[in-house]
Amino acid sequence: MHQQVKSGERLLVHGGTSGIGITALTLAKGLGIETFATVGNEEKADVIRQLGGTPINYKTENFAEVLKQQGGVDAVLDLVGASYFQGNIDSLRQNGRLFLIGFMSGNIAENVDLLTIALKRIHITGSTMRSRTKLEKAEITQSLRNELWEKLGNGEIGKPIIHQVFDFKDVAKAHIEMDKGTHIGKVMLDFTLLTLLNQ
Repeated sequence: MHQQVKSGERLLVHGGTSGIGITALTLAKGLGIETFATVGNEEKADVIRQLGGTPINYKTENFAEVLKQQGGVDAVLDLVGASYFQGNIDSLRQNGRLFLIGFMSGNIAENVDLLTIALKRIHITGSTMRSRTKLEKAEITQSLRNELWEKLGNGEIGKPIIHQVFDFKDVAKAHIEMDKGTHIGKVMLDFTLLTLLNQ
């Protein structure tokens, strides 16, 4: 994302308080990118403000309408999928970029205005780490190390937000917590005991 969204541009992140969302917002702020994020309640909206972004409550506001009134965005990072596709297109400025990385609402988008995509010259990119080769994953890792590692290390970009840590034996409980959709930040598994047992 950091190679395709530049300082001074505007980015919309869906699922702003998810682990991916918080990471994207934190990195964007460190790179001088203005951010917006969709959230479902005021507690999550406060977190977005603390991260330097502008929250949009998708339960009470139409994010596309809000952004169109504010001049649109240059890029959208979307992990929701089908139900947000047209709204994403409507939110983007000329030469906008849509990054599809998740499909929580499905992967088949219907009634999409293709003419708008063409007229705005929108670039749509899909990405998932699962399908990448080991070499591609290594290149991504090296790119992050070269361009962002120092900023992470010196605190320039901020720290991760951990919602809750579960013992590795409680993986089912961790999934239940994630499925609630109320978490802010990462839900993590602690493998400390497992590591000690295997030594």
